[in-house]
Amino acid sequence: MNKLIKVCRISTDEDTRKAIIGIIDLLEKQNFAIVDNLNASKEFSSCLPPIYREKEIIFISETLRQKNKVKKKIITVKPEYCIEKSGDFTFRVKLRDSSES
Repeated sequence: MNKLIKVCRISTDEDTRKAIIGIIDLLEKQNFAIVDNLNASKEFSSCLPPIYREKEIIFISETLRQKNKVKKKIITVKPEYCIEKSGDFTFRVKLRDSSES
């Protein structure tokens, strides 16, 4: 599980790249991110190795606001794990130390 994960393609546009950087930053700090840029969440999830979704280590869900019908994605990292950023678009998923809380 200590594999380096890159979640951005070369052909990705600049707005989506900035949103992906924001997603990784939020996941590293808070273990969750609420994303309204659907292109960024789609790019992030399509580049994520399937094992992380299958074991629900990184869980991606969708929400729908009733008032203005805006779709958002919620990306959550299981509490036992944390993300360690390695670059703008790369990170590792690691088990949390028992001393971290």
